[in-house]
Amino acid sequence: MDAFANGAYETKLNHAVVDALDNHSAMADPALRHEKVFEGLANQLVEAVYRQLRGKKDSAETQQAR
Repeated sequence: MDAFANGAYETKLNHAVVDALDNHSAMADPALRHEKVFEGLANQLVEAVYRQLRGKKDSAETQQAR
């Protein structure tokens, strides 16, 4: 709240965005440099998408049964 009151919110927002960029870069770097890390992330993504699609299919089948 103080940052808004004294006009420093732009500086705080700028720092927050830079910190987020740094953190994402730190996470992305190993994925791009190491094949096993990339493959692990890819597998997690595929599994998450599959679970969501499977859940939607199960939900649609349940509604059709009613």
